[in-house]
Amino acid sequence: MGDRRVGAAVVGVGLLGEQHARQYVANPNTELLLVHDLNPDRARAVGEQLGCRWTTNVADVAASDAEVVSVATPDHLHHEASMHMLEAGKHLLVEKPLATKTAEANEIVALARSTGRKVTVNLGNRWN
Repeated sequence: MGDRRVGAAVVGVGLLGEQHARQYVANPNTELLLVHDLNPDRARAVGEQLGCRWTTNVADVAASDAEVVSVATPDHLHHEASMHMLEAGKHLLVEKPLATKTAEANEIVALARSTGRKVTVNLGNRWN
């Protein structure tokens, strides 16, 4: 990759989302640009701790320079956040499950294919 670092953001910085954010900071190939959470105290705390901007408005993440976005919201909110990020041209890393309804998962996959974006699901317990 050379000197280029991939801009990253995280939607939902609860327990798992904060872990995503920390990994983006630790990875020399990524730069954590922005964290989001509906809880302003949580968003601020994680953003300040990791040295990046923070927001409570998911539209700020969509409008950001981040190329990849981790979606680590509660499961039932994965679809809405994922669709919004894909429409904004972001690649996605979504915490499992991709969605709570098959039709919503299919919509995410279809939009990713039509926009040429990549989507992967984090299967964190695969080796447990």
